[in-house]
Amino acid sequence: MFRKITLAFVAAMSASSAWATVTFDFHTAIPSFGNAYGNSASFDGSDGAGGVQVTVTSFSLTGAGTTFETAKTSGTVNLGLNVCNQLEGLNCLLPQHQIDNDFGNGTFGAVDFILLQFNAPVSITSVTLSTVGDGNIFGTTDTDASFWQGNVASGLNLATACGGACTQASLAGLGFAVNGNSDAAPISNNSGLRTFNVGGGAYTSFLISARTGAGADSALDYFKLYDAVTESSTTPEPGTFGLGAAALIGLVALRRRALTR
Repeated sequence: MFRKITLAFVAAMSASSAWATVTFDFHTAIPSFGNAYGNSASFDGSDGAGGVQVTVTSFSLTGAGTTFETAKTSGTVNLGLNVCNQLEGLNCLLPQHQIDNDFGNGTFGAVDFILLQFNAPVSITSVTLSTVGDGNIFGTTDTDASFWQGNVASGLNLATACGGACTQASLAGLGFAVNGNSDAAPISNNSGLRTFNVGGGAYTSFLISARTGAGADSALDYFKLYDAVTESSTTPEPGTFGLGAAALIGLVALRRRALTR
């Protein structure tokens, strides 16, 4: 009987540490970021307040020697998160009012990045991007993206974290262990939603940008961050473990008392 109770307790604790889907909606209720470079805001996941939360900040490769500078993050209801870098200005307009790799004159450069830092490790299963079709001022547009994942200290500032400004090559040394690209065929007047799968493990930080380096095509990339679907561990609160452990200790004491009679 004692053995059955013990096994049931272990099974219950294991079951309560299951993974649950948590979605982060960046296009419906958008908090105030403030109108400044280096601004940030936090979003609750679909598990509600007190659950998994993400803090969002932006950076761009606009510094001297292609280094990171802080950028301004904002949001557009029904479309998602935008970035204005320091070359585009605080109140930049379309098409630069997106996450893009447009230097500002229709040539590649000044790549925009959005950093998501979670308060607990999550496994990002998919990310959805939105486009508004205005990027084709400079020709056919695209939604190719690059991304990195890792366990990185919260409050990361890519403009100062490397004894000064970081470069794209610095990301691995900061803890971004996994990276990849998601390429799609370029479309004239590209407009709508595009979802791509991520995977690769559970991490606290996710960095996404318009495609960096040579991609599958030569079209410039423009998009907004619409949402992210993650898997999060639903680990019990410490009090739950404490009560379970106390109960198990009591059972052990009863067992020993029965054996000594």
